[in-house]
Amino acid sequence: MTKKPFAALPFRFPRIFHLLLALAVLLELIIPFTTKTYGVDGHLQVNMIDQFTHLVSEGVLIPCWVPDGFHGFGATTFYFYPPVMLYLATFFKILIGQADPFTLYQMSGLAATIGSFFSARILLKSIGSEKYQINMGALLYAFAPFRLADLYGRSNLATHVAYVFIPLVWYGLIEIVRKNDSRRVERIVPLGISCALLALTNIPAVLATAVCIAIAALVVRKYLTMQATIDASIAALIGVGLCAYHFFSAISLGPYSHLSDLDGGDPQFILLHLFIQTSIPALYYIILLYAAIAIIAFAYWRSRKSRDNKMNNTERIVVQVGFAIVALTIYLETPYVSLPAWRYLPIFKLIQFGWRFYSHFVLFVAVLVGVAYSNPMRRAAKSALWVWILGALCPATLLVLSLHIFPHTSRPLEDPLEYRPVYSAPSDDFVNQLPGKKVNFIPVIEEMTRVYQPHRMDPPAVAEFEDGEKIARVIAKPYFEEYDVNLHGRRKVTFHRFWWPTWHLYINNHEIISQPDSIGRAATMLPEGDYTIKWQLEKTPLELAGLWISEMTLCGIALAYMVVFFQRYRRGRIRKDISTNI
Repeated sequence: MTKKPFAALPFRFPRIFHLLLALAVLLELIIPFTTKTYGVDGHLQVNMIDQFTHLVSEGVLIPCWVPDGFHGFGATTFYFYPPVMLYLATFFKILIGQADPFTLYQMSGLAATIGSFFSARILLKSIGSEKYQINMGALLYAFAPFRLADLYGRSNLATHVAYVFIPLVWYGLIEIVRKNDSRRVERIVPLGISCALLALTNIPAVLATAVCIAIAALVVRKYLTMQATIDASIAALIGVGLCAYHFFSAISLGPYSHLSDLDGGDPQFILLHLFIQTSIPALYYIILLYAAIAIIAFAYWRSRKSRDNKMNNTERIVVQVGFAIVALTIYLETPYVSLPAWRYLPIFKLIQFGWRFYSHFVLFVAVLVGVAYSNPMRRAAKSALWVWILGALCPATLLVLSLHIFPHTSRPLEDPLEYRPVYSAPSDDFVNQLPGKKVNFIPVIEEMTRVYQPHRMDPPAVAEFEDGEKIARVIAKPYFEEYDVNLHGRRKVTFHRFWWPTWHLYINNHEIISQPDSIGRAATMLPEGDYTIKWQLEKTPLELAGLWISEMTLCGIALAYMVVFFQRYRRGRIRKDISTNI
C-alpha cells in the first residue's frame, strides 16, 4: 500500500494572538503621530529631507549640489546619496502641503511600512502560500520588531524604505527561474525596475541583496537554466541603465569628496560593543532575530531526524537559503575571524556591517511563515510569530508614549561629513591624526564649526575693495548666480561657497579659472572693469552619459512593452478572424 501523506497541523492562531497582533500593528501605525524623536542617524536624514524637498520646490528635479550645506558653503550630498526615499518625502510634501522635515520623515516611514506589507504579499502569493499564511507572513515582515530599530533606533529612513523593494527583487527572480513561457518581457522588466529602485534607495542594501542572491543561486543551482540566467542578467543590465544617471555622477566626482569615510572602520568588532548601556536596545532586537532563527534551526534538525512529517521542496529550499545567509552573517560578525573578508573584499567594504543582512533575516522568517507546510515548520513558524509579536509590543508601547528606549541624539541637523569636498577644512592631515578610528566624526564636526562658523555671515563675494568698487549678486538661484562687478584693478575674490569642479565661472561667456583657498572656498582673480560674472553648475561628461543611458533605457522599456502589446493585439485579431471564418 502507498503510504498516505501526513496530515499537517492547521496554521491557525487563537483569538488572543490575533488581538495581540492587531495591537502591535496599531501601535506601530500610531508611532509616527505620537513620537517626535530620532536616533543616531536621524539628524542627518531629516536634514537631507529638508534640503532635498526645498530644492525640488525650487524647480530642481534632480538635486545634486546643496547650496545651504555647511553654513552656506554648499554640500555635495545629492551627487552621492541615493534619492528614492527623498523623492518619497517630496511626494508627501506636495500631497499634504507640509514642509516640516520631521513630519515628512515620519510620513515616509509610515508609507514604507505599509508598502512593505503589500510587496511581501506579492512575493508570498507567487510562491503559492495560503491566504491566511500570506497575510501572517506579510504582517510579520512589515511589523517585525527589528523594523522599529531601523526607523527609530538608527533612524535610517533609506534602510526602512529598502524593505519595500527587497521582496520585489526576490519575486522577480523566482518568476524568471520558475517560468519558461513567452512572456519574458513582463518578467525581466519588473525585476530590472525593482533592482534599480533598491539601488537608488540604499547602496549597502542592494549589495547585501546581491550577495544573498549569489548564495541562493548556489543552493538552487540545479534548477537554474541558461534562459533564466540570461533573463536575470538582462534585468540586471536594465537596473544598471536606470541607475546610471545617479551613479555615473558619483563615480565621476567621487575623488573630490570624502567617500573613503564610508568604509565603516572595523565592522567585525561591532558585537564587542553591544553590551554597553547605549547598545542595549540594539542587543534586544538582535536577540529577537536570532531567537527566531534558532527556533527554525531546531525544527529543521527535528524534521531531518524524523521519518514522518518530512518537509516539502519549497520549505527545504527556503530553509537552506536562509541558513546559508545566516551563516555568512555570523561569520562576518565574528571578531578577528572575519577580518580578511572586511579588509580584502571590496563588496563587504561597501556593505559596511554584518547587520546589513538582517533585513533578509526578517524576510526569511516571513517567507517561512508563508510556505510552512510540514508540522515541524508550522510549529516553528508559529513560535517565531509569537516571539516577534510579543517582542514588538513593549518597545512599540514605549514609543507611542514617547519614552526614549533607543540611543537618542540632541545634536542639531547636520550635513553628512562624508560628502564634504576634499579641499574643505579640516584637512586630511587633521582627520588622520584623530585618535582611534580613521575618522572620529565629533572632533571633525567641532573643528569644522570652529573654522567655518565665523564666516557663515560673510557676503557672497569677499575682496579687499577700494572706494567705489563692488561685487553685487543680482541673481541667486540654486544652481546659477549672477554678479555685477565694478573693480578699479585686479582683485583676488573669494566666494561664499566651497570650490567644486562642476561650478564654472564665466565673464562675458568666457570661462575663467577658479581654485580652492586655504579652507576650501572658491577663489579667483578678477580683472578690472565694469562687467557681469556668472556661476553655473554644470554636469560632467560622465554625468551626461549617465542621463542619456537612463533615458535610453526608459525608452527601450517603453518600446518593449509597445511591441508586446501589438503582438498580443495582432494575435487576438487573428484568432478573432479564424473564429469568424469558422
